[in-house]
Amino acid sequence: NENEAIDKEYFYKREISFTLENDIYIRFLSFRNVEEMKAEIQKKQPHKIDIGAVYSVSPRNHSTVKSTAIKALERELVFDIDLTDYDDVRVGCTPDMMWEKH
Repeated sequence: NENEAIDKEYFYKREISFTLENDIYIRFLSFRNVEEMKAEIQKKQPHKIDIGAVYSVSPRNHSTVKSTAIKALERELVFDIDLTDYDDVRVGCTPDMMWEKH
């Protein structure tokens, strides 16, 4: 069976973090399934969601396992560019300029 190679705990081992109102940052979140994640998003209503590394164990268990037991297995390289950070040096376009969607 080709599905035997799929790690059923993969999503659960992925770290998710939320940034809430007033820059409250919550790390080491992980969810068993989409429904659990959706419920937590609706409950906490984060302003920002970051998707982190996949760990050897669920990140939510980080405080209950030895530090040597939790290792990042996979990470993505992400460039997060907030264009509004460059307003003082940007030329040609302003934030109030919008392109028509076709």
